Parts: sequence; C-alpha cells; structure tokens
Amino acid sequence: MSRQSRDRPKQAGRTWGGSFSVLGLLLVLVSCSDEERPPGLQGDLGRGGQCSEQMDCFECFDCRRPYQEICVEGLCWLSSERDPEDQSSPLLGHPMATIELPSDVAGFDASKVRSAAVRVFHPARVDGNLLTCHELLDDTADVDHNPAFNRLRVLEPPLPPLHTGDDIVNLGAGHVAVGEDRIFFVRLHEFTRGEGPVLAIGCTEGVFIAEGMGQQVIITAEEVN
Repeated sequence: MSRQSRDRPKQAGRTWGGSFSVLGLLLVLVSCSDEERPPGLQGDLGRGGQCSEQMDCFECFDCRRPYQEICVEGLCWLSSERDPEDQSSPLLGHPMATIELPSDVAGFDASKVRSAAVRVFHPARVDGNLLTCHELLDDTADVDHNPAFNRLRVLEPPLPPLHTGDDIVNLGAGHVAVGEDRIFFVRLHEFTRGEGPVLAIGCTEGVFIAEGMGQQVIITAEEVN
C-alpha cells in the first residue's frame, strides 16, 4: 500500500442523525456552508436529497460512468467541486494508472494476467468516517458491493498483452471526480472483464486528482496467495 497525499482529515464528520422533514431538508440545502459540510468533501449538496447509501443519489445507478454524487451522513453530495461549464455536474479529471507488478515474487507470472478491475473511491464513507486501503485490502471487505463505501469509478479497462517478467502495466482509469484523498484499488485477474482467480491486488490512498488528462497514479500490486 502506498500513499500520495496532502494531509487527510483527522476526524469523522459529525452525525446529522434522524430523518429530515421536507422543511428541514430545505433549510439544510439553503444554509449549508463550507464549515458545516463533513470533512473530506469538496462538492456541494447534490440533487439526490436524503440517502441511506450511494445508490439513492443522482446518477449513481450506472457503474460505467463517473458517479456524480456520493452519500455522506444521510445526504447526497456532489462527488467533487462543480464543473464551471455544467454547474449540475462534478468536475472531472482523466488520470492514468501505473500498476507495479510483483515480478520479483517467485511464482507470479505476469503473462497469466488477462484483466484489471479498477475501483476509485471517495475517502468519505457513508457514515462520515474515512475509508482506508487497510479496510479495502481486508479479506472480508466486499469492495464491489459494500453499501458503506462511496465509489467514484468502477471499470475493467483493456490490458495490453503481458509477458513473463513484466514489472509494470499502464492503463487509463477513465473520468474521475477531481479532489483530494481519492483511493485507487486494483485487482489483477486471470480471466477477462475482471473475472476469475485474483492474481494480485493493490491499493493507493491519498491521491489528489486534478482536472485534465495524463496524471499518473502509481499502484503497487502484491501477489495473492
């Protein structure tokens, strides 16, 4: 696990608690300021209203596009600052992922890798606490479906043919909401489309995603025994 970051927030966001009345929600939408938003959020309140998980929010039903909103402490928020050309959408970057392969590990053969499953997460969990690579790398973590996590991108990009002894692979990570402390998680699979036995996994946290294309994100993968 590696880290590319500015300082991360050191405490969880405060709990909103309870269910909102329509009037209460309107008051929050009108009065919410930078000081009141949970730590780690750069976006404004979104269009999804109240939520219990990210799938309740706007444009979070299709994992093949960038998630526009996240769910934190019962409210939907834009996943980044607003795009100046489209005020209803988050501002996006287009990073490149460099995966460092465990080529020096006996028994690992890069030629067996057929696909990569790339997952980009917002650092804020649904409960307002911070997500970490340690949690994602835990064997019990359901990385793809855990409703406690806020996802920014889910994709299985095409891989170039790999050969025995290859030590890196470069791939596009798609459009990702800009901002601080993004978490990149990758699984390397024996079959195509992110399926089949997992040969290696890696995670990098604290990534700052800037607007534009070409930013490099390095993820060190470790062999799965």
